[in-house]
Amino acid sequence: MSKKVLVLGLGNFGSELARRLTLEDMEVTGVDINHHLVDLYKDSITNVVEGDATKDEVMNELEVSLYDFCIVCIGHDVGISLTMVALLKKYEAKIIYARAINNIHWQILSLLRVKYIFEPEIESAGRLAMQIASKIIYDAFPISKNFIAVEINIPRSYENLKLGDIKINDDINILMLKRYSYTESPFERSELYHTPSFEYTPARDPKTLLHKNDRLVLFGPIEKIREYVKIYDKEIEE
Repeated sequence: MSKKVLVLGLGNFGSELARRLTLEDMEVTGVDINHHLVDLYKDSITNVVEGDATKDEVMNELEVSLYDFCIVCIGHDVGISLTMVALLKKYEAKIIYARAINNIHWQILSLLRVKYIFEPEIESAGRLAMQIASKIIYDAFPISKNFIAVEINIPRSYENLKLGDIKINDDINILMLKRYSYTESPFERSELYHTPSFEYTPARDPKTLLHKNDRLVLFGPIEKIREYVKIYDKEIEE
């Protein structure tokens, strides 16, 4: 049975989230006061509703307690966001996600006991900054304000080592090994015509031998990850 998701606010972020959730086979209802936005996304989101979700009667009619997740995506007005959160709580929403505009907003949402708070702009900026600043980070995935998962190109010193021989801070976990595989083209045997792809495997076996071009997915506290990548960035610079 598909999970039901209520998305409040169909701006750039809210509409993209609602569409992606729809593509994941979730039953999504997107709500916005703007008629143009409701009309624009009516064919790409499961359901769309034109209405002001800061109004008690509108939130009551939405029957928010029937949704598995309610997501407040407002990114321009703290007052509107907090009003929506208060009404969601009044009508017993099961799980609330709320977008924070700034640190004060985040703190107020925390005081309202919103468990899941996100800052998409800050998280995206932090992700890009880490990619630019490090030579070994291929991608970064912020999990919370304090924890992150990163995909790294293995340092040269890791080549031909076993997973169990890697010296790494106890606070950092190796989650996955990502390895190149090549699919031969039916038209040409030259390696130039091979199609590269990646295979992910859980990093469970300490005897697994690491190869050149392998990548590892690490998880840990942001500061510990930063310390780790700085050490191996220096190896590349040498």
